[in-house]
Amino acid sequence: MKFEYYYLIQDITGILLAFIGLRMSLIGFRILSMKGISINILLIIMKYCLFTIAGLNLLISKFGIRHWILSVCMLVISIVINPRIKLSK
Repeated sequence: MKFEYYYLIQDITGILLAFIGLRMSLIGFRILSMKGISINILLIIMKYCLFTIAGLNLLISKFGIRHWILSVCMLVISIVINPRIKLSK
């Protein structure tokens, strides 16, 4: 069995994306339970769920350019999703 660095890079990237996405999604769900449903909170949860899915896609799949493109597309979509946060004084 050959050791290739691109497998290691894909696994580390997948773990980091999945961990960040899962952690931030859990924080979003915690805010949702405390404050109730609002569009901003749902957008935040959706944004970080896309991070988690992109990371899991890299973790589960074999190395291939199609999986990387799909994960990058999910990351771009999650970056485009910006909740409008109102600052209260």
